[in-house]
Amino acid sequence: MKYLVSIGILMFSLSAYCEPPEILIKAMDAYLKNGKSAFIPEMIKGSTLENEKSVLAQENMIGQVEAYYGKPESWEVLAECELTDRFRSTYYILYYEKGPVFGYVDTYKKKNGKEIAAKFQFHTEASQILPYKPVTKQNICGA
Repeated sequence: MKYLVSIGILMFSLSAYCEPPEILIKAMDAYLKNGKSAFIPEMIKGSTLENEKSVLAQENMIGQVEAYYGKPESWEVLAECELTDRFRSTYYILYYEKGPVFGYVDTYKKKNGKEIAAKFQFHTEASQILPYKPVTKQNICGA
């Protein structure tokens, strides 16, 4: 029984730790429901990136990805690196009809507890996003 309780506590701790940033969840939900024009505004909401024209131009890149891979179907987190209590990097994969796109978002937790995007990027080539070493969930962050 003691082992069962320990396993339950461990599973609860891991699931709490692996929860993607709320900003990523909202951006992905908006994208899958409302299309490419909804993703970036939701991702950069409240951050210093909000008024960056170069960031807003990434919507065109999403259109190019969709022209090549088709419509997005689903997504999931590959790994997460909580570097400090207020900064983390989340690596994810977005599944399209004809192939995957890899991405990451660095989030910063403001003093009020709200997480905002500090930086994000996506690419069709995993090597452009993921760290340079054999990729497993265990070694993306060196954990």
